[in-house]
Amino acid sequence: MRKGDDPAADKARAGAGWRRWAVALLLLAAGLSPAAAVAGAPPLKVVTDDNYPPYIFRTADGALEGYLVDAWVLWQTKTGRRVVLTATDWADAQQIMQAGQADVIDTIFQTPERQRLYDFSPPYADIPVPIYVHASIGGVTDVKALAGFLVGAKKGDACVDRLNAAGITGIRTYDTNRPMN
Repeated sequence: MRKGDDPAADKARAGAGWRRWAVALLLLAAGLSPAAAVAGAPPLKVVTDDNYPPYIFRTADGALEGYLVDAWVLWQTKTGRRVVLTATDWADAQQIMQAGQADVIDTIFQTPERQRLYDFSPPYADIPVPIYVHASIGGVTDVKALAGFLVGAKKGDACVDRLNAAGITGIRTYDTNRPMN
């Protein structure tokens, strides 16, 4: 019989053909599973600040802890791709990323300048940035009220751009948060 002479036979042949394609696709997909795809992949290099509690910080013995450490360990477990997490001073972390020595920079705030450099994912947290002043100083209710004061900020922090945009010129930057505590 030729194709078209027997509708039942044509239907059976079509079903068998479809099943062969389905089996072939399943076998192909098994070879392209996420675990197989990342088995030979280089580690994902992530750079971040080393002092941004509770997201990331160092313990007394220098070990990294925080939400980000846990999140990247979980990501590595789920994807099968190894993660190398480098935590350093924030300005250094940005230089590492700009030099192409990292694939991802975590805890970076989105600014117009940074949008020209990086692709941003949707934020995973909304992080307010408060202003801290000595208890003896009153009346500081917004950024503009800092005019005339010396303001401490972390090198490379997005708040420096915001302070400059608000006309605040008395800014001293530090490698870490420690001198400002």
